[in-house]
Amino acid sequence: MINCYWKSVNGFRSGEMDLVEEWEAHPDGVIWIDICCDSSALMVSLLERFRCHPMAIQDAVKPRHPPKFEAFKHDSFLLYQSVTHIETDLEISTQPLAFFMTDQMLITAHREPSIAIKSVAAHKKLSSLMATPASLMCHITIQSAGLYLDVLQNVELVLDDMEDAMNGVFDDSSEKALKTLYAYRARLRLIKRIFSYHESIFMNLLVHPELLPGSDHEFVHLIRDAYDKFERLLSLANMYYEQCGDLSQGYLSLMSHRLNETMQFLTVVTAIFAPLMLITGIYGMNFEFMPSLKYHFAYPATLSIMAAIAFLLYRIFKRKGWL
Repeated sequence: MINCYWKSVNGFRSGEMDLVEEWEAHPDGVIWIDICCDSSALMVSLLERFRCHPMAIQDAVKPRHPPKFEAFKHDSFLLYQSVTHIETDLEISTQPLAFFMTDQMLITAHREPSIAIKSVAAHKKLSSLMATPASLMCHITIQSAGLYLDVLQNVELVLDDMEDAMNGVFDDSSEKALKTLYAYRARLRLIKRIFSYHESIFMNLLVHPELLPGSDHEFVHLIRDAYDKFERLLSLANMYYEQCGDLSQGYLSLMSHRLNETMQFLTVVTAIFAPLMLITGIYGMNFEFMPSLKYHFAYPATLSIMAAIAFLLYRIFKRKGWL
């Protein structure tokens, strides 16, 4: 599917492939061509038709490729990780989103619908965002960064709740919390890698804005805005990644402490009953001649001694704070 948006001296228009052919006949203004196609062969043929660089086309159609930026002689190429599906628990699905930029044309190519592309295309003032192809690219990436930021801010609330509940009762919910923390940590590791690529790319563009066609003073502000967002996202992802690790260790430490307390209690109970069981075992032996067997007060005396031993041990352990 191809959607086209053309900003010219005659106004703003949107359409499909016929609009591209009309622009090619009278190339004025800025045109945005959005290609959404799950067929690699068809995408390659479309990008070749628009005379995109062959090396950039190869990178654009790869299903798994890290974000990158390349400046060629007549155009520039940016490969970005765009959001296709997003959940509040950091379940984020991404896809490579390729930007091909010339002085007058921006081509975006992706396999699945992109949330950021849809949002920018539906913007009421889309024509004002299309000052240059490079500035439109910045608006799309900034919109995408905002989606990432919304999810990370929700994660902060979840982690704060887990930290507040850490001193609560440890039951099945504790195991569930640990599984959630481990899942968050794994997803944050992936997100950190994506943000690291994006921050590096936009830092390079901030230092060398001339690598993009149509760069001007206003465009530098957009690049800085995009860089600031990805720098903040990377910082938040690092902070939450470490916080998940700290909370996991905290949960494990507290669970280990609770287990030690339980084992200590059982050990104290065993220590109290051990001498009583020894006395019971001795007098439970079936010998005919044993001291005090025929003594009238032997039974109550033995019970009294056992009770005294148990009480004495209880007081000792209580004083030491083991009970």
